[in-house]
Amino acid sequence: LLEEVKRLREKGYKEALHNIKTVGYYELNQYLKGKLSKEEAIEEIKQNTRQYAKRQISWFRNQTDTHWIDFDNKSKSEIVKAIIQIYKEYNVK
Repeated sequence: LLEEVKRLREKGYKEALHNIKTVGYYELNQYLKGKLSKEEAIEEIKQNTRQYAKRQISWFRNQTDTHWIDFDNKSKSEIVKAIIQIYKEYNVK
């Protein structure tokens, strides 16, 4: 990601990187501008990633048609069967 941010800056996207909402671009641009240390940028990326993941989980929990499948300790066959079952139930409605 750091190399990608460097390439974008070389192409003139320095200020546009502030508007990119994807986690990592803004923080690494701040590092390359000297406003954050590399360690600070990494910590901000980690924190912003956790916050984004929490927002995604909250959003998915509020979707009525979301079907959660527990993948823990399940074989591929069991997972496929669960997906097929959900598909059949959904198409019956």
